[in-house]
Amino acid sequence: MPSPQNKKTSFQKYLLGHLSLAFLGAVIGLNRLLTIPSDPKNQVLFGYSSSRLGLIFFFIVAIISTAYFALKSWRNLRWVQKMERLLFAKQKNAHWGLGISSVAFFIFGLFLLIPSNQFAEFAVFAERLRPFAIYIAQISFQTIIFLRRNQRLDWEALNQELIAERITLWAGGSWLAAFAGVCLLISSTGIGTQPNTRTYWSESGVPVLAIQMLFVGIIASAVSHLISWIFRKNSIIQEKYSKWLIILLGAAIWGLAASLWNTVPMPRNTFFAPGDSYFPYADAATFDIYAQFALIGQGIANGDVSVGHNAYIGFLAFLHLLAGQDYALLVGLQVALFAIFPVLVFFIGKIMHGRFLGIFLAGLVIIQELNAIASGGWLNLSHSRFLLSEFPTKIGMAALILLLFLWLREHSESGKNFAYALPLGGILGVLIMVRYNTLAMPFAIIAGIMLIFGKEWRKSLKASLILVLTLFITIAPWMWRSWQFSGDPFFFTSKVRHTLAPVFQEAPEISPIHTPAPLDELESLPLPKPIENAESPSPPQIVEKTRINKNSKIYSVGEHFLHNLLTSFFILPSLPLFDFLPPAIADGSLYKTLPYWRNLSDGWLENLPPILILGLGLNLLILSIGIGDSFRKWKFAGWVPLGIFLTYHLSTALIHDSGGRYLVPVDWILFIYFGIGL
Repeated sequence: MPSPQNKKTSFQKYLLGHLSLAFLGAVIGLNRLLTIPSDPKNQVLFGYSSSRLGLIFFFIVAIISTAYFALKSWRNLRWVQKMERLLFAKQKNAHWGLGISSVAFFIFGLFLLIPSNQFAEFAVFAERLRPFAIYIAQISFQTIIFLRRNQRLDWEALNQELIAERITLWAGGSWLAAFAGVCLLISSTGIGTQPNTRTYWSESGVPVLAIQMLFVGIIASAVSHLISWIFRKNSIIQEKYSKWLIILLGAAIWGLAASLWNTVPMPRNTFFAPGDSYFPYADAATFDIYAQFALIGQGIANGDVSVGHNAYIGFLAFLHLLAGQDYALLVGLQVALFAIFPVLVFFIGKIMHGRFLGIFLAGLVIIQELNAIASGGWLNLSHSRFLLSEFPTKIGMAALILLLFLWLREHSESGKNFAYALPLGGILGVLIMVRYNTLAMPFAIIAGIMLIFGKEWRKSLKASLILVLTLFITIAPWMWRSWQFSGDPFFFTSKVRHTLAPVFQEAPEISPIHTPAPLDELESLPLPKPIENAESPSPPQIVEKTRINKNSKIYSVGEHFLHNLLTSFFILPSLPLFDFLPPAIADGSLYKTLPYWRNLSDGWLENLPPILILGLGLNLLILSIGIGDSFRKWKFAGWVPLGIFLTYHLSTALIHDSGGRYLVPVDWILFIYFGIGL
């Protein structure tokens, strides 16, 4: 064990090094400040403005004081001992120093991450303040390390921690290797970036910016710590009112989402709601017309039982009964009901990884929806204010993930509660009637049940039968109606056969006058003429090929699947620096600058800036850690959201749809693993 004299000598070296680095940083900061070009309009002395002179004076004082104290720490051992007692005699002194340094490092570090041009008319002042911010951030970081100097690394504890996390490391490392392999495949072959079939090939999903994610993280941390502090102060509150507090938090999330989504300005002349009103256009108009048929007593879609999205069309008819033909009121009611989505996401995050993750995820999906509303003039997307079926599908997916995880988590721990299969089958039935893309979900869920139940095949068979039975009970009324009108109880078969036929059959020769099919899977209807000079998102790129051989069909599905994965991945902050603030979403500068929105044709992944490659790689690492840690904690039940994510993207790839609004039902699932990884 070292002697007290050695400890003092050690502290003396730490202090001397700390002060010497501070002196060097002040010299560099002063030099940088003096070399910034002067502004002739604001000269006060020696060609410098008053603000610049104030910063120069600060650095001169910092140079003199750090040099003086560094020399004193080298020569005066008694003074060094006094400083050591002052800092470490009482633990709260070091804690206060760490707290102040951490806050200063965060504030000035955040300032440095924002480019000067984002400060508009204050850009020049921000550039001159940058050397000062760098110096304060440096001093703060040094102080954090200095105050923790006497904490020795416990190698045995570290080894035990690594053993406990070995499953995370193996699972996460495996997924990271898989991601790297996919990236190599895409970069070397171009698959997923080069459409070569007749297809709907849309843009990337709506992103959440880094500065927005940071803001949400701060709010989530503050709320989570406040609740923990309340529980620590009063255990009675935790015992009696913890559930009510969580319910109150869920209600607050719903109210915040409903108010923000309803009040945020929406761009004029968006593709699915052109003009200055909410009157629908294109697919949205078709759904609304189908609902209007029901209002006049002719049945949904004028009695066409095979039409897709019938559950959402029925929902629109119900809203029309409440709101009449007032589309502003109708959309407001829809948004208020759709605001349940972030509440479901909150409970998913809370159950999977704790209260902080739940609040964090709810905040992210609220922000993403605000960005989606603001992006209506730039992207081919769907959000809560459009009369489209993607958002209700997203709500169903969240409910499906929540219940399925609760069930499979319970089974992996101790229980065998088959009651969860009842609501799960109901949700699957409703999803199928909202959007036929979800027909693959029952097969994927049954496969997951068999995987988790393992050798208990009788129990997995029982659970699967209950789920399928409940599914058919849910859709039985519409099956009966379909049988009465068309003679076929399976109302979705004709639509599925029509949709999948181009994938598995030879495509006919396409004449030069061929007209592409309407958007999505809709029948032709007379629609209003678009408003001239309206700003609207670019429609999906349609690429035609006159002959598709047998092998290229599977290849084409793979292209769309990888395109779905890529465009979903780009919803994460792709730049570690805050190059774009939220207004860049609305004015389109973000989409005009980053390559994967600027161009969807060949070569858009070439010559990416190094900083962008760094950000994308960091995102992959964080995602891999989150996926690995979910497996460590919950085994295969932790991959329930991931399985839903991959299955849905595969189902849309089968019908040659990818990107854009086809991502909306499941792209948010990446936030779950990204949040866990963070």
